[in-house]
Amino acid sequence: MQRRNPYQRLDDGGQTYIDVRPSYPDKLIDLLQISQETTVLDIGAGTGKLTAQLLQRTAQVWAVEPAPDIADGFFRVLPEFPRAHFRSTRGEDTGLEKRTFDVVTYGQCWHWLDAPAASREAARVLRAHGRIAIFFNQLDVSQPWVLQLTRIMRSGDVQKATKPPQLTRDFTKPELKLDYWIDSMSVEDIFRLGETRASWINSTPENRRRMRENLRWYLCEELGYDAQSTVRLPYQTQLWIAEKKY
Repeated sequence: MQRRNPYQRLDDGGQTYIDVRPSYPDKLIDLLQISQETTVLDIGAGTGKLTAQLLQRTAQVWAVEPAPDIADGFFRVLPEFPRAHFRSTRGEDTGLEKRTFDVVTYGQCWHWLDAPAASREAARVLRAHGRIAIFFNQLDVSQPWVLQLTRIMRSGDVQKATKPPQLTRDFTKPELKLDYWIDSMSVEDIFRLGETRASWINSTPENRRRMRENLRWYLCEELGYDAQSTVRLPYQTQLWIAEKKY
């Protein structure tokens, strides 16, 4: 079942997302073995975080992003991206030619899609033995203080490492690749990071005020950070890779 995507409506056209959401570990993208000849479709491209990294490896990148505000942010980040390679449509029905791509990627968006429909569409647009690559950037909640932080943000781990994304029988069993890394952020940017979460976007002004105050208390009073502090935020990135069978 497809969940309603809160990023269809944003207060700042995706600028906060651009500023504080992280990119993806290059070591995981390298596992896709993308060359200059590889054709890649980035579905749920958002503000172009993953798209920009793919473009460092091949110019043959297409992008799909249905949310107008986020799409505006995409072209602020990537103003030279070819408009002919961009589709303002859903990941379950891209309208692109069948058997066109070698790799289809999803960066931080799979949980907003109807998994069976998205999987069928990926199989349709992929060439034989093409690969599907699903990325999840998540705070590393195995650390207790990070778990408490995510509870305040209401943004825990979206994807369990023990539970592969659901794909149709068109694909092999997804294989998991993991990376753990650190993102250094100011306290104010952590406040802003909380504002990019669906729980914030969907919330009332009063609940937003309460969430920000709880974050301030936890970071500054409980953990002892101040406005000049740099916080080292531990992340876990999951990459799930599967191959089209035919």
